Amino acid sequence: MTSNEMWENVLVTYDALFSQSAPGYEDPESSIILNKAIWYYILQRMNPRSNRIMAGFEETEFRIQELAPLVEDSNNAADPPTTTGVSQAAALPGEVLWALPSNFMLAIYEGVTTDVPVCGTSTYKRIPVVTISHDEYNLNYSNPYRGPYCNGTEGVVWRLENKPQIVNLVERKIHGIITKDFSVTNYSLRYLRFPTSVVVDFTTPSNQVNCDLPVIAHQGIVDIAVKLLSAAVRDNIPINQLTAEVLE
Repeated sequence: MTSNEMWENVLVTYDALFSQSAPGYEDPESSIILNKAIWYYILQRMNPRSNRIMAGFEETEFRIQELAPLVEDSNNAADPPTTTGVSQAAALPGEVLWALPSNFMLAIYEGVTTDVPVCGTSTYKRIPVVTISHDEYNLNYSNPYRGPYCNGTEGVVWRLENKPQIVNLVERKIHGIITKDFSVTNYSLRYLRFPTSVVVDFTTPSNQVNCDLPVIAHQGIVDIAVKLLSAAVRDNIPINQLTAEVLE
């Protein structure tokens, strides 16, 4: 469905449920409700505890297909992970701060290439990144048997969260990559990006911006938008103040 068709579906469904009483909204207001519905739809699919079938992203083929258009590879991003222009002032010992792509939302795969070659070769293998807590860093970084390591054939590096930074005039999320006695030369991610904001426009339909998600997701988004619209009308909530609580 196009964005206009999705909104028409919302109104038709609302009328069927509430006796032909769908309120009149301007196109920008309709766009806000649809974008909120898309966001809550994505959150429900990522978190298994927030949907009825208790299945999160990549737990079933259907879930994979629902969010597949949002999957991006950092190597193909317009602004791939970089340390250039990133302030390292807040870095912990052994930590280097990396700026992520500006459309980054959630990592689903992380790996790094280091400066340690496979023994006797000039080949550099990619090793996995493990997310840890700051407590784990405090307890284990100095432990020679539990810290990050790389021997050229295998290894692991750690990753901590850090606050966003402005890099080249754009706010970018920051990951801290933690090593010990070696360096990371490339940080690669496969991630879910933020969805493109839809635009409903009945005045000039060619100005529509349609939903990124596949057709199999559209009816679910419409159903959420109907609930949001119902809450806005029933409880007199401004549409820009609608939250996920109204869906419970």
